[in-house]
Amino acid sequence: MTVKKVEVIDATESLAAYVRKADEGPVVVTDAGRPVAALVILENTDLETVALSTDPEFLELIQSSRARVMPMEAACRAPR
Repeated sequence: MTVKKVEVIDATESLAAYVRKADEGPVVVTDAGRPVAALVILENTDLETVALSTDPEFLELIQSSRARVMPMEAACRAPR
């Protein structure tokens, strides 16, 4: 997989052209060399999944749930 980079100031092609380039690997848009956005091809997903995967409240809920479950899993695996 090849990652392509394009500076935001140089991103003058159409969105469709960048989508076609993303078929070969992610297209990362940079601003002064710093990554600010990425265009990737989504496979086997839906809009709800994409929305949830970028929702800060949902991500915090998942993180707090994992923090509660991890200690319990460790206790179950501990030798007795």
